Amino acid sequence: MAHDVELARLDKIDPVGEWKRIYREVGKIKKWLNALPALLPKDAGFADFVKVIDVPATTGGRVLELVMSGDEGRAVAFLTRPRNA
Repeated sequence: MAHDVELARLDKIDPVGEWKRIYREVGKIKKWLNALPALLPKDAGFADFVKVIDVPATTGGRVLELVMSGDEGRAVAFLTRPRNA
């Protein structure tokens, strides 16, 4: 499933209105992506505060690989294909 990236262009007749429209759409997508209510129905009331994303379901089977260095205080994440176990 693919989503188009949108931007609020300043050359629009109403750039502020365009930005507000895109902001509302992003909110709908964030709500749609949140898997918390499906995974923990009793805790669905926390969905505005806790976001749970089913990465493989939303990225065509990819997984999120996180590489961290405590010594350097840095982290980077990559979407990758799952490795064979």
